[in-house]
Amino acid sequence: MTLNDQIVVTPSPAAALRSRLDEPKVAAALDNLLDHADLLALVTVALDGFLSRGDVIANTLAEAVGELRGANPANPLAGVDVKGLVASVKDAAPTVQKLLGQITEPRVVEVVTHLTTAVAEAESVPAPAPTGALALLRALKDPETAAGLGFLLQVAKSFGRQLR
Repeated sequence: MTLNDQIVVTPSPAAALRSRLDEPKVAAALDNLLDHADLLALVTVALDGFLSRGDVIANTLAEAVGELRGANPANPLAGVDVKGLVASVKDAAPTVQKLLGQITEPRVVEVVTHLTTAVAEAESVPAPAPTGALALLRALKDPETAAGLGFLLQVAKSFGRQLR
């Protein structure tokens, strides 16, 4: 391809992929995915099977609830709109698939990994909660606390933007 009588070389898809693999964060995310590939494959297959058989599962559930209703008229399920419930489950399937697509993105996996590690670490070390406004201000002087709160504020801002 030429542009103003100069040859312009566009990188091949393979070269673009190699460039992305050279990024440390991408390599770390892929390493994390590979460490959990067996679990990820199991979850993906299970959810795919569940979602692909959603109609059969929903109909079976509706039949089972119908049988329960017929067997015991005083059953608390007597007032449940089973067809509406089944329709809600069917309608939720595309949303679940969309969430699954996003949850496997490398950046999301990295953030969730950091979050679970932080929760486990916080649970293992009992720390007294700050009491009063001055104690909160002192806690903000800690760079790790400030970074965590900054991240949470960014998540809140993004979430608010998504709600609009």
